[in-house]
Amino acid sequence: ALPISCLPECRTFFRVCLMHFQMVPSPGQCTFGSVFTPILGINSFDIDEVQGFSNPIRLPFNFTWPGTFSLIIEAFHSPADNFITGLQDGALLIGQFAIQRQLNVSEEWSEDVQDRKST
Repeated sequence: ALPISCLPECRTFFRVCLMHFQMVPSPGQCTFGSVFTPILGINSFDIDEVQGFSNPIRLPFNFTWPGTFSLIIEAFHSPADNFITGLQDGALLIGQFAIQRQLNVSEEWSEDVQDRKST
């Protein structure tokens, strides 16, 4: 049952998981790759203002793009003051969303907007 409270302060970081196409995406092995962000803020943040996080999240891969994929983005709270990038003991899942798409190789960017409100 999401979201989980991380009071008094949420130290928010994300995991991006790119995997083979699934009709109903569910967490598991990130067959095409995964990446964790650093902690991006305490309780709230504006991605444009996060110091040291000027690049978009990148998942390099060295295989022929299959054209279909599932993408899962999970938001976590780290209770540790000395956070090291990655999923660690005690991290709480506070939100997630998943999509599956067909996307051909192209010079054009594709945009998907997810809008969910939670506190």
